Amino acid sequence: MKVNFSADTFITSRPDFDKLNLLNASEKVDFELMLAKRTDLTYRADKGEVMRILTKNNQLDAFRNAGWDALDPMTRQQIDALKNSNTDWGNCCIEMQSTNNTD
Repeated sequence: MKVNFSADTFITSRPDFDKLNLLNASEKVDFELMLAKRTDLTYRADKGEVMRILTKNNQLDAFRNAGWDALDPMTRQQIDALKNSNTDWGNCCIEMQSTNNTD
């Protein structure tokens, strides 16, 4: 009987996000609104939650023509909710990988 066993394990520490200038949720939504307002940007126009909300609610043209005040209350409420949904991007700190071979 022949038995082969190998295991590779590595642990990485949590990245130091203090060195990065990450957008918070409110800043990201504001950035997406700025991009949605521009009619010259058509690449990946269906990407981003703000664009999905505007498209789903048929409010994109109204927003592009008259801005935030042209949006209906439901659309504004959905976009405002995005501004309060912060994510802790540094929540994961350990990665492990194992490989087992048996003959």
